[in-house]
Amino acid sequence: MRIALLITLLAAITGLSACQTMTPEERRAADEQRCLSYGFRRGTDGFATCLQRIDLDRRAESRAQSA
Repeated sequence: MRIALLITLLAAITGLSACQTMTPEERRAADEQRCLSYGFRRGTDGFATCLQRIDLDRRAESRAQSA
């Protein structure tokens, strides 16, 4: 009985830890890293456009989930 309770508790904790949200700074860093991985360089129009498109995609996805 204790083992089942322990496994259930561990599963719940693991599930909740996966729900952590990113801070705006962490999200920006991840977005920048993504654009860099596409070959864009910081300070260029292409890099700014890449960041803008990621943000617009995120907003559109959020609106779609809300509907």
